[in-house]
Amino acid sequence: MPGGSNTAALRTALAAAEARAAIAAAKVSEAEAEITFLKLTIEKLRRELFGWRSERKQRLLDQLELQLLQEEDRAPQRRELELAAVLDHWWTDGGDVRFRHGPLGVSQRRPN
Repeated sequence: MPGGSNTAALRTALAAAEARAAIAAAKVSEAEAEITFLKLTIEKLRRELFGWRSERKQRLLDQLELQLLQEEDRAPQRRELELAAVLDHWWTDGGDVRFRHGPLGVSQRRPN
């Protein structure tokens, strides 16, 4: 059956794309967990510093705040890069699908 092998190939490609999307989501979750950990650590150090200032703890707090800012700045970029990689691979997977949905659900002719 000629259509059956095409369907099987498409299902395989879809499963692979879903697996890549799951990996991308896990990476984003890992980054979000790191951000949450840094926020909690900063808050704990702030409570310890209340009424008593330690230069060492202040330096540590400053370093953690800087690291948090850097992580928060990179998080949206990570999400965009991971999503772009998954979508790019899905677009160029070599499947026999002639039309793909582009931005806003508009059908686009797939380049040959």
